[in-house]
Order: sequence, then C-alpha cells, then structure tokens
Amino acid sequence: MKIIVSAGGTGGHIYPALAIIKKFQERESNLEVLYIGTHNRMEKDIVPKMNIRYEALEIYGFSKTNIARDFKNIFLINKAINKCTKIMEEFKPDVVIGCGGYVTYPVIKAAKKLGVKTFIHEQNSIPGKSNIHLSKLVDLVGISFKNSESYFKNAKKVVYTGNPCGENAIAIKKTSKVTLGFKPTDKLIIIVAGSLGSETLNNKFKSFLCSIDNESYKVLYITGNNYYEEFIRDANFSKNVKVVPFYDNLPSIMKDAYLVISRAGASTISELLALKIPSILIPSPYVANNHQYYNALDLANMKVSELIEEKNLNSNIIKVMINELVYNDELYKEFKNNLEKLDNKYLISEIINTPDFIEGKILKNTIQETGKSMLENVNSYKQLQEDYKEYIELWIHEIKIPIATSKLIIENNKNEITKSIDEELDEIENYTEQALFYARSNTVNKDYVVTKSNLKEIVNEAILKSKRALLSNKISIELNDLEKEVFTDSKWATFIINQIIQNSIKYSKKEDKKIQLYAKSNNENIILYIKDNGIGIKKGEITRVFEKGFTGENGRIINKKSTGIGLYLCQKLCNKLGLGIELNSKRDIGTEVRIIFPKSSYINL
Repeated sequence: MKIIVSAGGTGGHIYPALAIIKKFQERESNLEVLYIGTHNRMEKDIVPKMNIRYEALEIYGFSKTNIARDFKNIFLINKAINKCTKIMEEFKPDVVIGCGGYVTYPVIKAAKKLGVKTFIHEQNSIPGKSNIHLSKLVDLVGISFKNSESYFKNAKKVVYTGNPCGENAIAIKKTSKVTLGFKPTDKLIIIVAGSLGSETLNNKFKSFLCSIDNESYKVLYITGNNYYEEFIRDANFSKNVKVVPFYDNLPSIMKDAYLVISRAGASTISELLALKIPSILIPSPYVANNHQYYNALDLANMKVSELIEEKNLNSNIIKVMINELVYNDELYKEFKNNLEKLDNKYLISEIINTPDFIEGKILKNTIQETGKSMLENVNSYKQLQEDYKEYIELWIHEIKIPIATSKLIIENNKNEITKSIDEELDEIENYTEQALFYARSNTVNKDYVVTKSNLKEIVNEAILKSKRALLSNKISIELNDLEKEVFTDSKWATFIINQIIQNSIKYSKKEDKKIQLYAKSNNENIILYIKDNGIGIKKGEITRVFEKGFTGENGRIINKKSTGIGLYLCQKLCNKLGLGIELNSKRDIGTEVRIIFPKSSYINL
C-alpha cells in the first residue's frame, strides 16, 4: 500500500499526521509513505528524521495585506499543484491524507485531479476557507466539533473525529500544585494570558489579582513572556496569588486545577475537554474568521464553560464569574457532570461511519487503532524515559564517589604520572556532569530555581570549574563589565558557560591563548560575550554547531574525543531557560559565543 500524507506549519498538524503514519507502518508490511510539506516550516526538519520520504513545496499562506506576495503565491500554488501531480503520477498513492496547513491545498487538488481517494481534518469550530473548498473534493472530512458539520453541506461524507491534542494532555504526568507552593487542598485557578502574553488581558486582570485576599481560592497567573516584568512592577498582589511569565508544560499542572481561564484556541479547548476541567474562555478577537469565539461558544452551549468577550471584561466581572463557579457548588457540579458525559471523541478513536471504498475503510480502521493505542504507547514510552533518566542520575551519583576518592589519593601522591591521571579525571568529571544535565534537560522544572543572580559570580564559578584545564593549557582570562544582575538559575547558567569555556580550551592555539568574558546591556537584554582567539570554525560548519552529535572538522581531526553534545546541550538548556545563544567564528582568528539574558526575566518553570 502507498499513502501520501500532507500537513504543515505547526505541531498540531504534524504530529497527528506522524501518528497515523506510524499506525499504517505497524499494520501494512509493504507500506510506502511519502510526506509532502513546506520548504521552510518545522515539518521539513521533523519528518526526514523519522526516515520518511519528504517532498517540499514552496508555498505561503495569503497575507491579505501584501498584494504582491499574494499574487506571487497564486503562481506558486499552481506550480505546487503541477509538482504534486508529477509526484503522484510517479508514486501512485492509494490514498492521500491532509492533516492541516495551507500546504495541503495543492496536494489535495492534485490528488483529485488524478482520481486518488482523499481525507482531510478540520480542528476549529468554524472551518477555514481552504478546507471548506477542499471538502467538496475529498472523500472524507474529519471534524473536531459537531457543529462544524453544517459548514460542509456539499461534502461527500463528514465524520466527527474530535481533536487529537487532548490525548497528549491525558498522557502527560500530573504535576502537583504543591510544586508551585500551594497546598494539596487549595482550589487552584489557573489564568493564562497566552505564551507570549496579552497586554489587554494583563491590564484587565491586574486589579482583580490585587483584591482577592479574602477569597478561599488560590490563583496561578501566567502573564506571557513579553509582559512579566512590566506586570509585576509596583504591583501589590494578594497573598493567595502567584505570578509567573510562562509554564512550559501547562497540561501537567492543569490536571490539578479547579478552574482554568484562558483563550479559546482549538488545542487549548481539546486539552480542557480531555482533562474535564471547567473553564472561563476569553476568545482572542484577533484571529482569522473569529475562530476562537465560535470554539468557545460551542463549549458554552455544552454547559462546560463560561464565555466572556474581551471587550466586556473588567475586574468586577472577572470576580463575579470566578466566584459563581467557586462558591456555587451546583453550577460547578453541572459543568463537571457535563464534561464527564462527553463522548471523548478528542481521542480520534471513533469514526462512526465506515466509507464504502477499501482505502477509506483502511484509513478509518487505522485512525481508530491510533486513538486506542496511542495513550498506552505514550505512557509506556514516558515511563521508560523516566526509568532511564533515574538510572542515569543514580549512576552519575555513584561514579562521582570513586572520582572524588581517586582525586584525594592523587592529592596525597603528587608526581608527573598522577598529574596526568588527575587531568583525565577532570575530563571524566566534565563528561559525567554533561550526562547529568542532558538527562535532566527535559525536566528542568524539577530542578530549577529562578533568582536575581549576579552575572560575575556565575562566570567566576564557571571559570573555577575549568581552573585546572586553564592553568595547564596556559590560557589567560580577561573579565570586564560583568557586574550585572540577571534572572536565571545560577546552577544551569554556570554549566552552560563552563561548557563554552571547555570548548575554547579544547580548540585553543598553541601560543598566546586567551578567553575574554564581558557583558553589554541594551533596552531589552543583557548579553554575555565569551570570546577566544582559538583555531575557529570553518564557515560552512557554523550553522551546524548546535546540532546534536555534530563535531565538524575540528572534532574529527584536532580533538577526536569530541562528542558533539556540548553546544547542542547549551542551546537546549538556553531554550528551556528562556535565554538566547548565538555563535560567530572565523578560521584561525577565533570564536565568539553570545548568551542573551532577557531583561523581562523570561522563566520556563
């Protein structure tokens, strides 16, 4: 069997597509898969790593404001349709599946042109124009909201599948509210202004958060990354309020929430329904076709959520709506009961109507099996990962004891041989620490304390860790303008800086070796510069230095012990900490790494 899958732009489109592919692979021994995506979005990096054949299309969404670009895009769409037609004529697929994103349009159009069976899925309550148009062409349309069916009057067949995002929310391990400083018995209300934040929502909620000292519930307010610093400035929040800029794994803490207040994106709604959490939804008025309003309206009509438009929002209304759900037990129980009665179609587990063609039957069964087995598979995988992480941490803890003992023996028996052994032990110690941070890199929230930290102290600590290597390699250190205050976790920041210093040591020149560390400030950031005069990096390799396992020419020839993990881990941890990291280098001149600390104190908990 041969299938073509198309999805692009966001993980909400891409990962369901990959899950379907995986299930097809499990049941079809002679399966051939071709994935068609864009040339510049995230799918181009994700899909090829899954050993799935990938074809890229140059295509863009319509801007409505850039007429020249939209005109060019019309040409690109026609070009993409012709390319897809040629691909399909060669590949000869049995079925074509579109899981969302504008890239699916030329793919489905080409499939229809050739008479290939097709399926598309719509995530929002109000379908996009592209899917409404495509629905007239395809053999099956999957919808996330029952009310969406009325928009596909001319479709051959519409089936209610729900949105798969909820399944991931169920599989995520719960994070107790205790980790946030609340009591297990507290009624926790989570208010989310968005990942980037909303200045409007923050302004409307601020006075409310300063006026609830006498209320029995607790509030976790998430400002969004862009507005945290401004939001907390001169604010006198009530004692039962905790304010953070961002929470990296929101569904994990939502599981312990009494009530959630948020925007009404399709993924958010799917998670709320999956976790069966009553909510107050404030749709964003700035999205295409007012999708969020109609998403929220569907939930309000099901009596599982309250809907309030942003324009009607103020502090008094917020308090009234929250208090009604917190103190009116009957209303809250009604919401919970209605949530429990939902048929859980967000699992993509029940496509009721079976198509009358063989490829459609196979697709229907595949999606059913995907929904039923994914949760079990995800939980099993997560447990294996957690067990492995715990083992690594235990192993590292145990290995540190003989390392420390060996160093103590060497300290009491100094000679040229023991000196060499000590240097090798330093290297082993660095690799074990690297392994520890790598193991913990996906769960930073468990080992993460943000404070206002002195940058100079962090740098000095990192230098101290590499003191022996710096001295033995006769590398001088220059420090300037480091008396800056930054918001970060000092332990993790120290590790990142030390890894960069270690790289500078490894690839230093034979003579006149030096490393400079200094800081500069602008309106938005504090930037730490780590600059060496080492051998540098080839121009063609600079863009790949943060790739996992990439060692380049320097690693293959000059330092054969290189693992290609150090800089990869630095970038990964910087992303977790909300820091930027950039690198410039010139062959035989040296390398400059910049670590960017936002003044907004962006914090991933």
